[in-house]
Amino acid sequence: MRFDLAAGLEARVTVDRRLFLMALSAGCGKRRETVLLTFPESYGHHLSVAQGRYGAMAVRAVYLQSYAKMMEALLAGDGDVATAAYDAVLPLAADGKDVVAFCSLALRPGMVLAAREEIASVEGLKGKTVGIPGPGSSSHFLLNAVMRKNGVSEFSTAAIGVAASAVAAVEQKKVDAAMLTNQGWSTLRGRGVPLRLLVDLRDAAVSREYFGVEKLPSLCLVARREWLEGNADAARGMAKAFLGANQWMASHTAAEIRAALPEGDEAAIEGMRPTLDVDGRIDVEAASAAFAITAGSVERLASVRLDLRRTFTDAYLR
Repeated sequence: MRFDLAAGLEARVTVDRRLFLMALSAGCGKRRETVLLTFPESYGHHLSVAQGRYGAMAVRAVYLQSYAKMMEALLAGDGDVATAAYDAVLPLAADGKDVVAFCSLALRPGMVLAAREEIASVEGLKGKTVGIPGPGSSSHFLLNAVMRKNGVSEFSTAAIGVAASAVAAVEQKKVDAAMLTNQGWSTLRGRGVPLRLLVDLRDAAVSREYFGVEKLPSLCLVARREWLEGNADAARGMAKAFLGANQWMASHTAAEIRAALPEGDEAAIEGMRPTLDVDGRIDVEAASAAFAITAGSVERLASVRLDLRRTFTDAYLR
């Protein structure tokens, strides 16, 4: 199953610009702010605030619910830095948009493929319906790659969103299986929903089996190259704060991490910990693996010649 982004990311998702700009203008101070586009449950951001990791930097978060919305806002100049999937950068690069991942935050995707208990394997999903956050999402690309690896081509997908909507879809048996986040998986397990874990993409050995690498770029700090070159100190400060938060989480228990956050689920945090990147670097091998996964679902990428070295940098990690 393939997903064509030929119309471009901007045409796929529309941000309510009026409400968004109102959010951006709220509470503006005299100092130049760095506007961070991220998810409401961004552990790295919340810890950076709580632990003073931003230092003298003025950082304001605008919370969005999808990578696509973050990238659209980033391209429009409505934000400076986004916590987005590396694979969201690739179609934009193919379109000539100079967007760069400048700090890796996760070694692997924090996703699992889980199914009804009676489905014993990925092969058992033939002819079944699998829930994904939405068409063209990172989870969609990963699911397609997993299915190809197992020789399954006959299946359908259903958009079930994330968080509460995804949990409800699985609980109510609207889908036979689903790509679930740490939060969704832990919530369903906590409620005693009978599910079978088919593929745990958080695991290094599983990543090696399916994608050929143990480090698969997923969540990253992303910005326009123009902004990076004009705001090098801010970029270094953001990378330092998020990697510092990751290093702190890597050396503390899930209970300790939960106590330092405004909200969160301890089981979800425990599931996230093996994916923490404390180095921040992306290499060509890992980027190539991510490109292969994305090109397997985005038809126009299959024939494009893309210089992957321009889609990431470690210049702001030093």
